[in-house]
Amino acid sequence: MRAVSATAVVYAALFSAAGPAAAVQGGQPARAADYPWAVAVKPVAIPFSFCGGTLIAPTKVLTAGHCVDAFQKVPGLLQVVSGRDKMLSSDGTKVGVARIWRHPDYATFDYQGETGYRNDVAVLTLKSPIDAPTLPLARPDASDLYQPGRKARILGWGTTSSGALDGGVLRTATAPVIADSSCASASSYGDAYDSDQYTCAGDFAQGGVDTCDYDSGTPLVVDGVLAGITSWGVGCGKPGHPGLYTRVSTFSSEITAQLGTH
Repeated sequence: MRAVSATAVVYAALFSAAGPAAAVQGGQPARAADYPWAVAVKPVAIPFSFCGGTLIAPTKVLTAGHCVDAFQKVPGLLQVVSGRDKMLSSDGTKVGVARIWRHPDYATFDYQGETGYRNDVAVLTLKSPIDAPTLPLARPDASDLYQPGRKARILGWGTTSSGALDGGVLRTATAPVIADSSCASASSYGDAYDSDQYTCAGDFAQGGVDTCDYDSGTPLVVDGVLAGITSWGVGCGKPGHPGLYTRVSTFSSEITAQLGTH
């Protein structure tokens, strides 16, 4: 779930033929103008995004570390798109990527047939600034943002169910933050869940509200603050297995250090 790879190219090609439908399981269509700091991340030569990100400075986009797997040595093959509701439209602004920073301790592991990620953080430096509002980062001491029951905003251009061939339209949903103890329980993610690395959000008991495939890197927003980065999970919207989001407060200092680089 949420993970991307070379299959993103196949995904984009299929969508080019079939046309897009929707994104974010359990959500509703959204206007990019209402979330101006949210951007899509895509290869230059392909019309569809395979990840998302958040504008944290005019030339800086925060995304998931696994979103840049194939592009670290060729950042010029990536671009971000802001202000676009439907990926097949020509609305909004496209800006190329000049440089990629990924957390030096980024790592992957296997869990129940899914690929999990540690230190799943990357910052894209853009070739030119985007004239749009930015979203503030969760501070290292922002534990209040991760209290169970806090209302979080999720959004993305990905699919509405795992393995689906829909996507390309911005959607959003409200997902409550879930207690770390629930996501670390034996019936959920167990030892794979690290509360320093992640926060989890969604409907734990019923499922049905979640980010999904190709939503990686998109923001989890709590009270107007960037609290999480869509990372991974088992399926999409499964009871007992909500989405996992990189906990921005843990990495806030390292992310902030990238704001001063060129």
